[in-house]
Amino acid sequence: MEDKGELLGDVLVLACGGTIGQREVDGRMVVVVPASDLLAPVLAHASMSALWTPADSAEPAGDGATSTGGGPPMVDVLSVVARSGVYMGWDGLLALRDAVVTHCRHYRAFLVICGTDSMEEVAFALELLIDPAADSLGRPVVVTGAMKPHDVLGYDGHANLRDALAVCLDPHARGLGTLVVMNDAIHAARYVQKLDSQLIGSFSSLPAGPLGQIRNGRPLLYHRALPPFPHRPVAVAAASKEQKPWRLRDRVLVWPITLGCGDFLIPDHLLRTLDGLVLSGMGTGTIPDSYIEHLSPEWTSKLAIVIVSRCPLGQNYDDFYYRGSLRKYTDRGFLVTGYEDLNPLQARLKLIVALSLSSITTTGPASA
Repeated sequence: MEDKGELLGDVLVLACGGTIGQREVDGRMVVVVPASDLLAPVLAHASMSALWTPADSAEPAGDGATSTGGGPPMVDVLSVVARSGVYMGWDGLLALRDAVVTHCRHYRAFLVICGTDSMEEVAFALELLIDPAADSLGRPVVVTGAMKPHDVLGYDGHANLRDALAVCLDPHARGLGTLVVMNDAIHAARYVQKLDSQLIGSFSSLPAGPLGQIRNGRPLLYHRALPPFPHRPVAVAAASKEQKPWRLRDRVLVWPITLGCGDFLIPDHLLRTLDGLVLSGMGTGTIPDSYIEHLSPEWTSKLAIVIVSRCPLGQNYDDFYYRGSLRKYTDRGFLVTGYEDLNPLQARLKLIVALSLSSITTTGPASA
């Protein structure tokens, strides 16, 4: 597509597979339902036209783009990958980012359909990779999927797609970055976590709760702005489809610190294979002394090693109550600041992005 600064449609759907398109085939669950088939009954539903009215079309598209407006939403589909969530990789994540950057002047919003197994990681990675101001012109990037396969009673895929499209078309969603829409809730990518492995209401936002909900068929946003997002490396804004400053370094391991693990150290032969390491410590990121002595200075001098808390909430140090708890690790070359409020999965994604963009050193606190 040529970049003429005109909207070619309202929403570009970026399809990545997942449970939402799974059916049983010869006794196995397989992603076989294409996104166009998933969307067809949703777009044909009368409620979709009610979402997109002439009043909405008066919303400026920005940067000289013209809006389509005035009727049912115009939706195009781009197949990125077709996988279960467990097989989502950086090739898919970078392809999603490239699609948003390439087409940000052509569509009012982007809808990512993916598997729920890795949805919270996909959403957070997109929040890291896509700068709303520089990359997407403030266009919403909305992620959704389904907890139940396409061929079972109680399938939630169509409702989630309809709700996600409603958020895409809501002008108040502009500038909020990457969002996750599941089970009538609108989550910010930076807060959302999957807290249950099976239930439809698996996704929650910690610590602040969802940004909004779907009420009476329309998005109701309780928060119209978010705090600055400090975790996106500055170099991300310079990346584009034609010239990406990427040398992917994704061999980053999350190692949990558990009861009695002080005598079981990470083998050197494993450490030699890594680009980085995230230690998921107890409480406020507490690590056994045996680990500190083993990893520092030999490994902290040549390997980025981040410390976070394994708790769902809370920071990775507390110098107010536990004086010296920060310098105990940073003086030994561990990365603590810059990762205070991230869980282990988020910290791993941030470290991969930072390493791949060569925007941090491995001998002190991360600057990304």
